[in-house]
Amino acid sequence: MVISTAWLYKIPHSGGQTSGNADIAVVQIGSDYESFPLSTNQWVGCNGAVNTASYRLQAQWSTLSFAFALQSHTPPDLVVEWTVIADGATIYSGTAKPGDPFERLELDVFGVRDLQFTARTDSICGTADKGYAALVQGYVAAR
Repeated sequence: MVISTAWLYKIPHSGGQTSGNADIAVVQIGSDYESFPLSTNQWVGCNGAVNTASYRLQAQWSTLSFAFALQSHTPPDLVVEWTVIADGATIYSGTAKPGDPFERLELDVFGVRDLQFTARTDSICGTADKGYAALVQGYVAAR
């Protein structure tokens, strides 16, 4: 039984540019675009640089639920490598391109004090007011 939840952007965090902030993610699904309020923004490091967003879970949560997706303003040929790191150990990694189907993930974060998301591309990026990626309706839950 879930006893408590929190949107990921409400967890104390730090990160480059808009990483970790609340976002209404606009994501391509097929030929349509859909909006996902209550999402968390993730800046993508360009030209091989890594952007990291850090969340202080303080061992208070057991599950992390989210879908990693690239938003509608992402350049069409961009390929992003991303990871989820819990207390220094990689617990998930993936790649994403604009328009890729995305799936909701549920990761075990029981006992984790520090959680990080990293995102990078080898490509040159354009200018943007917010990060290309989103943790779609990401939240943590305690049991």
